Amino acid sequence: MLQFLKIPSYVNDAINIGSFYSPILFSPPLHVQMIFAIFFAALAVSTSSKFWIRLRILVCGALCMTSFLALEFLIISISYWLHVGSYNEYLYGSYVITSMVGAFFIEACLFSNMTLPKGGMIKPMIRRSYIDEYLYLFFMLVASSILLYALVTILQIDASSLTFSYLVLNISIIFSLNNFLAYFLIETQVPDWLKKNKSHVVANYDNVPISFLLPAYNEEKTIRRCIESIDRAASNYRGKTEIIVVNDGSTDDTRKIASKAILDLKNCSGKVFNIANSGKGFALRYGLARLSGDVVFRIDTDSILDDKAIGPVMSHFRDPTVGSVSGVILPLEEKSIWQKITLIDFIFMYLFYKKQEELVDSIMVQSGAFSIFRMDALLKVGGWLDNRFGEDGEITFRLGRYGYKNEIESRAILLTDQPSEFHSLREQRVRWNMGYYYTRSAHFGLFKEFRGPRTIMYAFSMYMHGIDFTYAISLPFFILGLISEYFDHTVPKSVVFEDLYRIIIIDVLLFLLQHVFHLYYVCKFKRVDVAPYIPFMRLYSIINQMLFRTEAMEILLSWSSKWQVHNKESFHALRKSLKASMMK
Repeated sequence: MLQFLKIPSYVNDAINIGSFYSPILFSPPLHVQMIFAIFFAALAVSTSSKFWIRLRILVCGALCMTSFLALEFLIISISYWLHVGSYNEYLYGSYVITSMVGAFFIEACLFSNMTLPKGGMIKPMIRRSYIDEYLYLFFMLVASSILLYALVTILQIDASSLTFSYLVLNISIIFSLNNFLAYFLIETQVPDWLKKNKSHVVANYDNVPISFLLPAYNEEKTIRRCIESIDRAASNYRGKTEIIVVNDGSTDDTRKIASKAILDLKNCSGKVFNIANSGKGFALRYGLARLSGDVVFRIDTDSILDDKAIGPVMSHFRDPTVGSVSGVILPLEEKSIWQKITLIDFIFMYLFYKKQEELVDSIMVQSGAFSIFRMDALLKVGGWLDNRFGEDGEITFRLGRYGYKNEIESRAILLTDQPSEFHSLREQRVRWNMGYYYTRSAHFGLFKEFRGPRTIMYAFSMYMHGIDFTYAISLPFFILGLISEYFDHTVPKSVVFEDLYRIIIIDVLLFLLQHVFHLYYVCKFKRVDVAPYIPFMRLYSIINQMLFRTEAMEILLSWSSKWQVHNKESFHALRKSLKASMMK
């Protein structure tokens, strides 16, 4: 290709551009490219999907490799024509761009082979300026880039080494560290409803009528305590409060216990509606049509609401552009190691990742267990959708695309049941990972709309998801790479040990820094007792990437080979596939 354009070049151990007297060396990022090739080949071989899906996966892999070739050709040609860039600069840029292109090819391959609901374009109801959000996003990306450059410079990492390939595949961790910066920025930020001279802000929002919507299926053990906790919280709120329970065809005593608990209410009113089992999405839509409050608290019935949770949440709705608010969810019990890990994960998620998303107005998911919505906004965007996983993330995206703000209130706490055994945790997290595909598939229109940082964050989340798949298979690759280097007589042993040393240093630095943040947030929540379990977060991360995400992907691919149209019937079949997979 280079010779076709008459760019002087020759091949030695790498591609050399220019004359023999002053050649410029270009060495493609083969380590990273090889890992992407392994991913597509391994997925095509290991999936239980039908032949035509396997073939399409291989085609996607071939297109990905072709794009790498075209990318290298463009970078080399442009560098030659413009006479810019050094060897290391070329490699640094090439590695990062290669990882981005490869990650998006993985995502495109998966989404194109899954039978998922699609969504169209959305015209915003609220016109807003996103200048501040863009500035915050730019500032944080610059900070992360500086951190990446500092790591490369301080450790003196050669751009063509295995070490730099390992660093690139961990780039999601590096860029996630800017969330810590976002946390401090948002903690010092004055919310709109507290700013002076804001004509659109409502003076008081602490006495408007509110409704609690509780979809319930076989919750006889927990629904009474949930209703009682809401009743206690209502005693600290001046406005009218109602509780609507939608009994979704329970086969136990949920109906009887919920009805008795509603009759015993002291501080609010309530009703129980009984319907045939139709799924959580339908139950939410059914209940929404029967609410009377201006603000809707959507809560899972296996939870206990903090007595003082209502007030802090309601202050956000003084700003009419706020469509939803989410509180902080913590495990109700912490007996097993998995529940303790979940506690750390939840604290970290709500005060770390979601704070950054809130800062740039790009929250991806308002957790279904504890989300609060402006009724008017909820009705205008069409309410919840049924027959899908991730209905909480889908409604969050839709509110954001219509122009509403999604926010977090860290003072509002909800305690909820969390799996104590690994098999229960596995089922929950696989279901959540399947919700990722449903949510993202329904909102591909974001790429065309590009109204605010939400589009960038949406694309960035897909990049992170794609690169995490390669990270999950990279460890054996790097071990084999180091072994092959050790037995390669042309490679000095000192180079091998330097690579191994730097990989260990990078791994320790990145995860040690992340654990420091874990410790900070645990101390902030006054839960130092769970600090000894922080090192297990690395184990949980590996399990999530290598098992939960992979299993969710396989279930969807296998199911999609049997169902080409997404409807109520195919979704019920998917739920059966999930249940069958969890029995293995």
